[in-house]
Amino acid sequence: MKLKNNLITTMYFALAIISIVFAIICLTADVYSPRYIYTFHESYGGDAYTGIQNAAADTSQNIIGLGLELGNLIKDCFGLSFILVGLIFVVLAIKSISNKKVLQEKIQTETPKE
Repeated sequence: MKLKNNLITTMYFALAIISIVFAIICLTADVYSPRYIYTFHESYGGDAYTGIQNAAADTSQNIIGLGLELGNLIKDCFGLSFILVGLIFVVLAIKSISNKKVLQEKIQTETPKE
């Protein structure tokens, strides 16, 4: 029983550490990369091709910008979720330690002294 409680407590702390490490990785990751910008504004001498090219460039850059914003949002959500899960595991580990101490005190008080 004692070994099982120690193992559970150790697993809670290990999972908390792993979760917090993942949170740090998620929150410090860089989503932006300049290699994703493929289209640029061009000038073809004032004809219709210039307007079409610039409209396509605006659209593609807006889509890339939206993707980067969504990437940052998802990255932050995962990071905060990992922090929350890590804190829950820390609380469970502390609760497991306190339950173990209460159980030990209860056993000591119930044992008849000779």
